[in-house]
Parts: sequence; C-alpha cells; structure tokens
Amino acid sequence: MTIKDIIRSKCKDQGISLPKLEEKLGFGAGTISKWDKSAPSIDKLTKVAEYFGVTIDELLGREIQLKSDISKILPAISVT
Repeated sequence: MTIKDIIRSKCKDQGISLPKLEEKLGFGAGTISKWDKSAPSIDKLTKVAEYFGVTIDELLGREIQLKSDISKILPAISVT
C-alpha cells in the first residue's frame, strides 16, 4: 500500500474525504494525492499522523510490515 492508500483508508474509517482532510490540515487541494509521485514533507506527514493519532511509521506502512515479520518469527519460537 502507498502512503496515499493508507491515508485514504484512515479517512474512510473516520468518515472523512481526502479533500476534507486536506482542508482541515491546511494543505492545498490535491496535496495528498500527489504523494503517489513525490514524497511528502515530514511536517505534512506529521500533521496527518497527529490527526489520526498514529505513528509516521504506520502511515509509511512500516508497522504493518513489522507485524507481518513478527508473525513469521513467533511460530518458530518454542517454549519448553
């Protein structure tokens, strides 16, 4: 998933549109949509993360990857 896809999913969960989120955060129209082609500034990414109460890593998809990696490792650990 791209940053934009993750943010769009968070918007859907919160019942807000992407354009409305951009407006609330003081971004120009289409700012988040452009993140498919260019990286967002850390300031803007921080604002989005704070709005949704998540980490920047989660917006970047890193937290999802970490959970996946852990689930692969845990079955290999045996407790005796």
